Amino acid sequence: MEYENITVRRNGALGDVIASLNALPKLKEKYNKVTYVTSQEIIDNIGFLILNYCDELKTESDLSEEESHSLIDFLGYTPPFPEKVTSSLVENFCKEVNVDYNLNLPVVDSLTNPFADKAKEDKIITIQKTAGWSVYKEYNNFNKVIEILKAYDKNFKFYQIGGPDEDLLNNLEGSFIGKSFKENLSAQSHSDLHIGVDSVFNNTSNISWSHRDKTRSLILFLSSSERLTAYPHNLNVFKELECRPCFRDNPDRSYGSLGPKTPCDNPPNQSYENPIHECGNIDPIYISNIVRQVI
Repeated sequence: MEYENITVRRNGALGDVIASLNALPKLKEKYNKVTYVTSQEIIDNIGFLILNYCDELKTESDLSEEESHSLIDFLGYTPPFPEKVTSSLVENFCKEVNVDYNLNLPVVDSLTNPFADKAKEDKIITIQKTAGWSVYKEYNNFNKVIEILKAYDKNFKFYQIGGPDEDLLNNLEGSFIGKSFKENLSAQSHSDLHIGVDSVFNNTSNISWSHRDKTRSLILFLSSSERLTAYPHNLNVFKELECRPCFRDNPDRSYGSLGPKTPCDNPPNQSYENPIHECGNIDPIYISNIVRQVI
């Protein structure tokens, strides 16, 4: 049965908006028109992507009175979160708009390949090292991973992607730091493997492109829960810590905080400002061995 229209809203963050897109194909099967409402910042960054899955894209200020009163919010982070994770973010988004759980997005046109001139033997790896809202999700040994892999095979080529203010890793062939989100996404989508933490490029790895299917990725779940945001086509590495799941937010980004911001108990009395924490202690040799096995 087809209904007339539906309007859904998620104002941020980037990764959450991208995760919510998995619900839209099923909505389009039920409704004649699907309108997605989000912030202007999100539209500026990924509006080109969202429009592949909905009929219209708007900010709240563009809504008619009728649309304002009938829209449905994508919440995603529902109880018993953050104390316990019982379902994935995508599952929750789908449930909120009453559609079947879906991880298969329609194929979208490929973006420009920044590695079109690469040598045939080159193995392109993109790396995202930082999650903007929580230092507890960061991995401190990417430089060592790069060192180990380059010593093993000189054809491994590393390109860093991420936010505009990230510090650069060592021994890179190139970087997309400071470039547009679209350029960063293009790099990931044309890589042979993406390695990163649980952040926005974990979610973009689930996009199906016309030149390939999804981007195979190695995702490190350090303080966060793989149950919440892992995609089954990826290689998902996580630690079984007693304090997991940990959702401490950056104290400078307190809006929308869903978890405690007290010092980490693992190890005892460690402050947010000190990123040398147990959550990030995954052996770089172990990570390097996984990479060697898959590409």
